[in-house]
Amino acid sequence: MKKLKSLLWFLSVLAGASFSLSAQGAEPVKITGKISDASGEPLTGASAMVTVGGKTIGASADLDGQYVLVLPSVPSPDTEIVFSFIGFEDKRVAIGGKSVVDVVLSDDSQMLEETVVVGYGTQKKVNLTGAVSAVSADELKDRHVAQVGSALQGMIPNLNITQSSGSPDASSSYNIRGNTSPNGGSPLILVDGVETYLDRINANDIESISVLKDAASAAIYGARGAFGVILVTTRSGKTDQAPRVSLDARFSCSAPTTSTDFETRGYYSAYIADTFMMTSGGTPYTSYTAYDYQRLWERRNDVTEDPDRPWVISEMRGGRMSYVYLANFDWYNYMYDNTRPTQDYNVTVSGGGKNVSYMVSGRFYNQKGVYRVAPDKFNTFNARAKLDIKIRPWLRLSSNTKFYNGTYDYF
Repeated sequence: MKKLKSLLWFLSVLAGASFSLSAQGAEPVKITGKISDASGEPLTGASAMVTVGGKTIGASADLDGQYVLVLPSVPSPDTEIVFSFIGFEDKRVAIGGKSVVDVVLSDDSQMLEETVVVGYGTQKKVNLTGAVSAVSADELKDRHVAQVGSALQGMIPNLNITQSSGSPDASSSYNIRGNTSPNGGSPLILVDGVETYLDRINANDIESISVLKDAASAAIYGARGAFGVILVTTRSGKTDQAPRVSLDARFSCSAPTTSTDFETRGYYSAYIADTFMMTSGGTPYTSYTAYDYQRLWERRNDVTEDPDRPWVISEMRGGRMSYVYLANFDWYNYMYDNTRPTQDYNVTVSGGGKNVSYMVSGRFYNQKGVYRVAPDKFNTFNARAKLDIKIRPWLRLSSNTKFYNGTYDYF
């Protein structure tokens, strides 16, 4: 029995020695293949990693998705290659004695939600919560306004939007995180990568809006991004989709949110104004005399002008002929319209084939202004056409054309 144990030990040592000799003289083994997505597109930069003999060997895919792994020895058939890429699920494939291993990676929507691309790298979304905010098309679809600036008000923390006036064509100014420089400053606004005016974009064309709030955006966009960046992505067509036509028409009326039932009687209007001015400044607001107030009092209940009590009288005052106004009249509702109709029409056509996608949209917007006398009107027309053609796996032709026309007629 003792001799048998010694023989077995000798054979095991001999077997180990022979394996070591054969391993030292082994030729390198190449394993190649292609990494692509579900549509067959190559995933440039995807990684392939394998562990052989306690050593991890990796490679990255080139522009065509091709990778090459050079192994120091022949791997066992059950050795697995791990394929990974940002936005896709990791996949493990056993070599199985093959020299060519192709793989198709599947989208990982959960990973996309957790990872945010920032310029030249990626960061976890949780690390960007305080510096980046996003608004989707679903959040904008119920805000039917003339301009995108009005739709964004109150939706993004630290994004301050100010309307220049109450005019229908009033533009919006944007400020991120308060004061900028002593000379002023505004965020950089990019729509599909091109700097433009946000108020000239059709809100129905927007797919998403991202606001970069911190100064780190200057590392990506330069000094122009020092006051923040607003990134807008517009809708596009989809491949392998039948033509889709969307038509949207809206009609609405707007009205003041405060009461416009003002005091219209001349006596009380003048008396209230003079009383307040005398209290605060010591001088009256109007130039009415005691006799004028008496005549205003006599007319205080006249809804229409009485021939015996005319509302405008000509008198000599201070050596010249002057008009004395003694009327009861609702000037506000005479000059301004409390009901302002608005029309908004949108049409979108999108779709695509195997290698082509397209999207064409148009919008006509009409809003009546506040003036009742010499009415003012605001009209805008937006049009956008996007076309994407895949000519080769490595060559793509894209077109994004926008047209805007706006007119504001008044007086």
